[in-house]
Amino acid sequence: MVMSSLKAIVTYVAIAFGSALLVDLALLTISTTKTLLIHIIWGFLRMYTPTLASLITLRLEGYRFREALSFTGVTTGASLKIIKWFLLAPLIPFSALALYIAIACAIGTFTINPLVRLLEGSPIPLNPAIYALVLLFSSYIAAITVNAGAALGEEIGWRGFLARKLKDIGFVRECLVIGVLWGLWHASAILLLGHNYRVHRVEGVLLFTIFTTVLTVPMVLIRDITDNVFPAASLHGSLNAIWGLTYLLSDFPNNELYDGLGILGIITWSII
Repeated sequence: MVMSSLKAIVTYVAIAFGSALLVDLALLTISTTKTLLIHIIWGFLRMYTPTLASLITLRLEGYRFREALSFTGVTTGASLKIIKWFLLAPLIPFSALALYIAIACAIGTFTINPLVRLLEGSPIPLNPAIYALVLLFSSYIAAITVNAGAALGEEIGWRGFLARKLKDIGFVRECLVIGVLWGLWHASAILLLGHNYRVHRVEGVLLFTIFTTVLTVPMVLIRDITDNVFPAASLHGSLNAIWGLTYLLSDFPNNELYDGLGILGIITWSII
C-alpha cells in the first residue's frame, strides 16, 4: 500500500512522537534513583524512535527492509564521499563553538570561571587549557564512534525518511518542516523531564525548536551532498559531544535562555 506523502508523514510523526512520549513517561515513572546508566538507556531508546517510525511507515507502504534502508539513506551514496564527509562533518560544530566563543567575547559574556570551578572539584588537578584540548580531541573521537551510532537513530528518521518525503517542496521549506518537527519531538522530554532546560521548560520548547530548525540546514546539505545519513549522524554526534562546553564558557544572568541552546546558540548556528 503506497501512501500519499502527507499520509506517510503524518503516520511517521504520530509513531515517532508517540513512542518518544512513552519512553519519557517510562523514565518519569521510575521510582528508583535515576542513575547515569538509566539516562543513557533512555537517551538511546528515545533517539531510535524516529528509526522505528520510519521502518514501520515504510513497511506499511510495502517496502522491504533493504528497500527501507535505501530509502532512508543508510545504504546509498558513494563510499569515498561518505567516508570523507563522515570524518569532516564533526568539525562543523567545532567551528560553531569557535564562533560562539568569539561572539561571547565580543559582547562581554565569555568566561572560563564555570570551567575552573568544575576542575577545582576534580580529584586530579587539571589545567583548564589542557582539559579543553583533551575534551576537544575526545569529543571528535566520540563523534565518529559511539555518538554517531546513537545519533544515527534520529538521522534515519529526520534527515533520512522525512527529508526524502519532503524533497519536492524546496530546500528552505524542507528544512523548516524537518527542523520544527525535530524540535517539537523533544517537547515531551523538555516539559516532563527538564531535558536541556531544567527551569524554563515552556520557553525551552520554543528555543529548542528554533535551534533545531537552524541546525537542520547544514545537516540536510550534508545529507544531500553525500546521499547518505551517516555524515549527518557524525555531525549530530559531534554536537552532542561538544556543545555542552557552551555552558562553561559563557556567563549570562540566566544561562538556559541565552547560552548554547538559547539565543546565542541560535545566532551562532544561523551564521554557520
